[in-house]
Amino acid sequence: MSYLRRALDDVLDDLFPAARAVAVDGARAVGKTETAQRRVRRVVRLDDPAVAAAVAAGPGEYLDGAPTVLPLALLG
Repeated sequence: MSYLRRALDDVLDDLFPAARAVAVDGARAVGKTETAQRRVRRVVRLDDPAVAAAVAAGPGEYLDGAPTVLPLALLG
């Protein structure tokens, strides 16, 4: 299935070059995660308890070598 651009895509295209953090809020299953993942090279899913615990214990391991880190919260 091909990606269907959303109105949010244009907003994110404008924000991402300068954004220090982004929160995306919306109803379930409307494409928040897919839209966000198209803009990054790497995704660390903190909704997995094991990953969240590992990041909390040693966040440097997840950030080392990353040219840009953009905290992104997907709410809803």
